[in-house]
Formats: sequence, structure tokens, C-alpha cells
Amino acid sequence: MKTLKSTIKNLSSNWLPAIALCAIIAGCGSNKENGGQLPVIDVAGAYSNITTVNLSEYASAIDYIPLETSESSMIQGDVITMSIAPTNEGVVIYRPNTSQRPLHFSNTGKFITAIGTEGRSEKEFDFMYNVFTHNNFIDIASHNKINTYNLNDGSFVNNIPTIIQSFEIYRYPDGTYTYLNIDMNTKEDNIIVLDSKGDTIATRLIKEFVPDKLSAKDMEQTENIKARGVSFFVASKPNPSAIYAGHDSPFLLVNEKDTLYTLDKAAQMHPKYLVDYGEFKPGLYWINFLYENDKFITGRALFNALVYPNIDKKYRFIYFVYDKQSGTTRGMKYDEDLKSAGFVNDLDANGIAFYPKALVNGKMYQLVDAIQFMDIAEKSSSQRMKEVAATLTEESNPVLVVATLK
Repeated sequence: MKTLKSTIKNLSSNWLPAIALCAIIAGCGSNKENGGQLPVIDVAGAYSNITTVNLSEYASAIDYIPLETSESSMIQGDVITMSIAPTNEGVVIYRPNTSQRPLHFSNTGKFITAIGTEGRSEKEFDFMYNVFTHNNFIDIASHNKINTYNLNDGSFVNNIPTIIQSFEIYRYPDGTYTYLNIDMNTKEDNIIVLDSKGDTIATRLIKEFVPDKLSAKDMEQTENIKARGVSFFVASKPNPSAIYAGHDSPFLLVNEKDTLYTLDKAAQMHPKYLVDYGEFKPGLYWINFLYENDKFITGRALFNALVYPNIDKKYRFIYFVYDKQSGTTRGMKYDEDLKSAGFVNDLDANGIAFYPKALVNGKMYQLVDAIQFMDIAEKSSSQRMKEVAATLTEESNPVLVVATLK
């Protein structure tokens, strides 16, 4: 099993460069849009300000929760490919863009149930874009429907037929959905809003920000990328707009703009922050992660290896935190044991470094492979980590790390 996990890890490292091609290229935000009043998230400055960011600045406690390991609860694949959806009772662990059944675990790590059934009938799902938990239910969104299941036993509740041509979807508490539809012929982005029945109630073409035609240099890079085996879908639009879940509304990063917007249910865009890519524009992209609460925003930026081939591999991904009170943006130090940058865990005697995969209702969540957790626990002075590691084997499910925010 250890060999299999190691193999999966090696494979995952090979597809990370492909993700970069789907990242957001920055453009120029105008004074008219921001009125000179918007706060600035200095992504470029984070690279020149790599420092120790202690977890205790924002969190008051940290817990290590081993997830129950059994034949029915086994998490398949590398943790880097997994996502976390917190629930009232615990967390759902799932792998987006697959047909793997999401798994529900309690706050103590006890396995509760697998969700739904793979298939093409009304009550089944065949390809999962994303999941959304609410009360005692979970919605699984796929390309032609949104299915709702019970979180206690995984049983089917209802079905909303709809066509969603996007992997990035946001669910409002009232069941309204919004997502981006990218026309791969015109490269135009449309904001689509659906009501709780799946009917379209608002649309907006982001016509102000339609990207320019690819330059000769961009076309050459695209051809080089395609030659490396990346799909045409990825290579044909290397800088799509993207939706992220904000504190209480969705964020929108628009291709070729330096502005981070919020969206409302009328599909209207509201400027919220400026994003400064400085001297690294183009070639430095905000990618994949955006987590927000009332005190900070944290995200990840990537240096395109084609544009910046000499960047230290440890900092090709820049993990940063923007502090809302001070207005400063800091880059996080790389941790050799975690193999990633993140918050320094000063809450627990040199415990494992921390970077969230979810931030909901005053808690941040991280998933750590069992083998990696045992290795770090052995080096660490954290007695709590050592106690948890003693219960693990190489066959164990990952460990859920939960940081309680102040």
C-alpha cells in the first residue's frame, strides 16, 4: 500500500503544472472601477515578503482527528486531490471531477455513510463537479442535474434537472446557484444564476472583459502546451474567469483584470479588492484557493514555469495571507515536512504546518496522509501528534486537522 500511495503522489505532481494553465491571468483594474478606495491584495509583494505566519494569529486551538478506516470508508487517492465540505455533524470528504461517492465522517472521525450511488438514473450521479452541504443534506452538482441526498444515510431526496457547463459553482443558503458558463468558441464568460428549482433567473455576459485575441507569443506557448499532452480545453483558454466561495457571497476573478469582485443573485459584479501582480504580470496567477473570514483572506498564486523558469521550485506556488486590519499581504514559508507552505503551527509544540482546504463557520480544515502524519509526528515534539500517530498504520485513512478560529 505504501508503494501504491507513493505512486499516486508521483502522478499527482505531474498534473499540477496543467492546473496552472487554468489559472487567472491578471490585467489592469481602472480607477473608475475602484474609485481609488479598494484595498489591495499584494500578491507580488507576498513573494518578496516570505515570512513566518503563526497559526495563533488567527486560531485559538488545533485538533488532530484520525478518520475511521474500514472497507466502506476507505478514501481512495492522494489527499492533494481531495476536497472537504464541513457539515453540522462533521465533514464530507470528496474528490471533485470524478464519480467517487463522497464520504461523511463525524466530528470525532467516525464514519457515518457514503453518499448517493454512481450511475445515470435520476437518483444517481455519474460525474461530480462539486458538492454543497446544508442542514442535514448534501447537493451533488453534475453537468445535467443537481441531486440532493440525506447526510445521515446517503439516501436520495430529490433531483433538479439542469445543464451546468462549469466546474465552479456557488450555492447560496436559500438554494440559489450561480456559476460561470464559458463559450469555448467565443471565449466569452457568462454569469448564470439558477433558482432552487433549477430555472435560470439571471444571466450576464461579462462583455466588458472579453479577452483579446491571443498574441503570437501566447499562441506559441499554447502550441507548446498542447504538444506536452494537455487537453485542448485547458490549452485553448489559459486564463478563464473563476468563482470562489467568499465569507458570505461568491467572489469572481475576471481574466485580464486586477479586480476581485463579489457577485449578487442578479448576476451583478461589485468591485471588492484590487489584486497587485506587480512586475510578475503576466506570468503570476491566482490559482485554485481563496478562503475568507472577517479577519483575513488566504490564497495561492503560481509562477508560470514557461515565463519564470528560474523561480525556486519551493516557491513556484506562493501561499499568502492578506490581513484585513493591517492591509498587509505576507507570503508563507515553505515547510519541508508538509511539502507545502502554510501557517506555522505554534499552537501545539512544533506541530504539523497548516494550510486549509476549507474554511467554514469559524473553523479551518486540512487533510493529511496517514504516512506523512506519522513521519512528521516522529520528528515533532507534539505529544498530541504522537498519540494520534500511534493509532495509525500505513493503511489508515488520512488525518483531519481542524483549526478553530478566534
